[in-house]
Amino acid sequence: MSPCARFPSATGNLRNLTTNPPTLNVHGCVAYEGLLYVVTDGGLGETAYFAKIDPKSWKRTTLLNHYYEQPFGAFNDLEVDKDGNFYLTDSKSGFFRHLVPYTPPTNPTTYFVDGKTFRPKAVHITTGNANGVSLSPNGKTIYLPNTGVSQGDTKDPYGERGLWAYDLVTLRGKRDSKAPVLTNARMLTNPIANFYDGIRVTKDGWILTGANDGVDVIDPVNGDILGSIRVGGDGEAVNMVLKGHDF
Repeated sequence: MSPCARFPSATGNLRNLTTNPPTLNVHGCVAYEGLLYVVTDGGLGETAYFAKIDPKSWKRTTLLNHYYEQPFGAFNDLEVDKDGNFYLTDSKSGFFRHLVPYTPPTNPTTYFVDGKTFRPKAVHITTGNANGVSLSPNGKTIYLPNTGVSQGDTKDPYGERGLWAYDLVTLRGKRDSKAPVLTNARMLTNPIANFYDGIRVTKDGWILTGANDGVDVIDPVNGDILGSIRVGGDGEAVNMVLKGHDF
């Protein structure tokens, strides 16, 4: 299974791309300064990892595959800020979908990864489930949907499924910290049906999030659901890509 797919302009057909070495079970992908950055669920014989891919040669380089020697559970998605630092969500999804053979070693966690040292720091943890992640245009707010309702092939009707916003604050003191602290937690909205999966923010700040049968458009201030882009048929809106954060 290849990391990404693209639509050739001549045919519009979706095709797989194979990296060197092969990249299996990719769950999230972002582009930054001409490179692709992906996270995987892991699988038989390998744990979840964070990697970069050169789209010219399709060479893949693994950047991070453990948290101080503890394996990750199963990465779900990632976001990159304007300075090249990353936010990775580590979830139960790989275990639920039988992609990894071991029970997740921790509760679902969001990690901040320094873009220069690739040193990870846990900044958020939940007993529900981690999923998508995105930043506001000014980089001061992070959005995290909690998908505790999803149990893989089954659903917990009383599980968490709210979309949450947090302010990002960098602490200053005797030793300045580059890793942010999440503050001012607030639930923006709860989906009317199903749960929120992948999430992206437009250049004007509108929140777009996959809601299974469509993509909900959400006001970042009051959390109002302004509308939904229906996908129709048997399709599922799981994730999305914005061209330069346009909308």
